[in-house]
Amino acid sequence: MQTLLFRRTLRQLKANLLRYLALFVLITAAMGIVVGVVGSAESVIHTVNEKAGVNGLEDGQFALFAPLTREQQAELEALGVTLEECFSLDFSMEDGSTLRLMQNREAINRLELHSGRSAETAQEIVLERLYAAAQELAVGAAVTVGGQDFTVVGTGTTADYDLCLQNRSDMSADGSVFGTAFVTKEAYEALLAGGESLHTQEYRYSYRLNDAVSQNRLKSFLSELTIAPEQVSGIYIQKLPLLLDFVPAQDNPRIKAANDDVEINIRVGILAGALVMLLIAYVISVFTVHSIDQESAMIGALYALGLKRRQLMLHYCALPVALCLLGGILGTVLGYSPFMLQQMAGDTFRYFSIPAIVPFHNPLLLLYGLLLPPLAAFLVSVLTIRRRLSRTALSLLRKDTGNRKLSRLSLSHMRFTGAFQLRQLLREKRSCFAVLAGIFLSLLVLILGLNCYVLCHNIEINTVADTRYEYLYQMKYPEAAVPEGGYTAYIEGLNREILGYDMEISIIGLTKDNPFFPAITSQRQNEISISSSVADKFGLEPGEELLLWDRLEETVYTFTVTEVVPYSPGLCAFMDIDSMRQLFGREDGYYNAVYADHALNIDPERLYAVSTKADVEKSASIFLTIMTPMITTMTGAAVLIFLIVLYQMTKVMIDRSAVSISLMKVFGYRSREIRRLYLDGSFLLVAAGTLLLLPLAKCLMDTVYPSFVANVACGTDFSWPPLLYLAVYLGTILGYLGIRTVLMGRPKKTSPAEILKNRE
Repeated sequence: MQTLLFRRTLRQLKANLLRYLALFVLITAAMGIVVGVVGSAESVIHTVNEKAGVNGLEDGQFALFAPLTREQQAELEALGVTLEECFSLDFSMEDGSTLRLMQNREAINRLELHSGRSAETAQEIVLERLYAAAQELAVGAAVTVGGQDFTVVGTGTTADYDLCLQNRSDMSADGSVFGTAFVTKEAYEALLAGGESLHTQEYRYSYRLNDAVSQNRLKSFLSELTIAPEQVSGIYIQKLPLLLDFVPAQDNPRIKAANDDVEINIRVGILAGALVMLLIAYVISVFTVHSIDQESAMIGALYALGLKRRQLMLHYCALPVALCLLGGILGTVLGYSPFMLQQMAGDTFRYFSIPAIVPFHNPLLLLYGLLLPPLAAFLVSVLTIRRRLSRTALSLLRKDTGNRKLSRLSLSHMRFTGAFQLRQLLREKRSCFAVLAGIFLSLLVLILGLNCYVLCHNIEINTVADTRYEYLYQMKYPEAAVPEGGYTAYIEGLNREILGYDMEISIIGLTKDNPFFPAITSQRQNEISISSSVADKFGLEPGEELLLWDRLEETVYTFTVTEVVPYSPGLCAFMDIDSMRQLFGREDGYYNAVYADHALNIDPERLYAVSTKADVEKSASIFLTIMTPMITTMTGAAVLIFLIVLYQMTKVMIDRSAVSISLMKVFGYRSREIRRLYLDGSFLLVAAGTLLLLPLAKCLMDTVYPSFVANVACGTDFSWPPLLYLAVYLGTILGYLGIRTVLMGRPKKTSPAEILKNRE
């Protein structure tokens, strides 16, 4: 008997080959994308962690106003701390980009070569991988830095610039705007002596604790060091703390930023894969129920001959389980293929300065891809067909589907066409539910991609519009006289945590005449005006309290939000400059930033950094460039899910109504009238369902999506233009009409002879 049932399974597969082939493609594509996304993310994490360990990733770093003395270094080494200087100089290149020069590292954050070799002579240089690619500089190319000529002998990455930000508070990295480079000690000293750098040398040290001392102990030691006036080259200043910032590796947005970014992909990918598989399994169960209803007379006869329900259940589960098993195997192989790794990890590799990604095969992910599809198909199929097979042999022989309640439903107040369409929808409620579930899931995936597009587009447009200055000069020690044509400001970086990520918010103290920022009403020390990006990121409104941390001083500041002002570049908040000076204990007239609409003549020795509006504009556009492949993938996946589910379920509705359609044709109904009775009802379901599900899916995704970009220092403006809503809605309707046009050939092929199959 089992042999006969197996042959019936093969005949069923042959008879419905197109239906099962479409589902097989969907299962393979779903598992391929999920395994590809999760597998590539795990490969990125494994590669970054492994290379960081090999190259001596720092435990943290700190910046000083002046270099440590030999005695101070000896004291730190006595504590068990390993130090390495990572002093740097920034140079403006011919194309307007900024290149940060450092010496070759020996112990901490060593260079991981991507091509070529390390610099060995004073005329050789190694460029950061992304910068070299953006500038089209390969090994052997010539490059001029600070008036001196170098030959590129290699490209590579370093673990402390995983995300190659010029400033840690920047919201994005862009290889065409900023990069790092490494030269020999002799070359570095020559560039330092040349005086062509944009600003003074930055005195930064990387450290490793070697389990000998705690972060707090090291920070406490450094905080006690002070700088005397004579240490500053001929410029008199008041006595100041030597320590400027202290950043443990876990709080540094440049370190392992790729890991933080792709960890979200793992959670989303696994959840999305489970939801898609449940939908597919349910669709398969609808097919199975449809087959049981069509073959109920035969099943009743087999029951009467002594066939057990368990045998029939295994028979009807065999095809969907086998289909899902094969789809899962092929999808897993596809997901782990080099092509998929390149596609899924390509965005990460092009945006983050990480080494070449080495594939990593997680056994748990392999089990997920291989076992989840057949397991989901088996469980859902068993649960949905158990009730169908639990009926008596007599009811099965009579083809009693249990829909008599629908025939007794009183719809006398409705016109015939409307009542018929409603009864048809109620009769096919399983298929209707699958259609709505498929639409909802498709909309979620589609909105995931479109929200990504809208966010990147809004960041680019709003950032460019809100950046009104041309130059920003960040001062190391300012002059008493304000540079002519410049507008002074006081900037402090404070921190706030969101979803486990430490974000730096730039507090900007503004003078009343500053033309580059919106006017603010905050006047007191406990009042603050927040930018729209901060309001979006942290969900703040006027009147609420904003708690910020000073990690260096270990101080908590509490502010009352007085207003939200329109400003998108980065995460910023604004105060009156005099109130801000009083709050942070600065003298009257103190400033550390100058904004201008033209270049100013400021001594580079006084500067920490210089940034321009052009830099901001380039950085704002990088998001859309990097995320375009992901947007395309999400949109394509949504369309595929929608079309396949809608096609399959509409086809089931027509197949289940084959006898009724035959009767209609006998009674003289034309194809147009049959379409109106049997298909227009589902059209109204799709039209009304999409109208309700679209805002629901958008609201749900807007709530969840901020967690996907929690590690990015930007606002979360997901507002859609009305035309985009209209385009999505019309696209759904047009997709259904296309499916209906394809399926209109089914009723035409239905012969009146089908009536004879239902005779008792």
